Amino acid sequence: MEHNDKPCKECEKCLEILQIITDEEASLDEKELFFEHLKTCTHCAECYNNEKNFKECIQKRLERRKVPQELKVVIAKIVSDV
Repeated sequence: MEHNDKPCKECEKCLEILQIITDEEASLDEKELFFEHLKTCTHCAECYNNEKNFKECIQKRLERRKVPQELKVVIAKIVSDV
């Protein structure tokens, strides 16, 4: 794997789709392009790993809470009025 200090044209495309890759919203073509590029580019691989680790850290620290029924009713009313 070569080390790229500066992003190349492929890096620019990969970094554009990094967010949708880590959000698991990328198309199959985008995933293939991205992960194929990671095999040869440490720059993008590092960016991907940093983003993935950051999201995992945030998700572990978030506390899941149940939304109160009263709030659901208020939100539903506001949405239906729009």
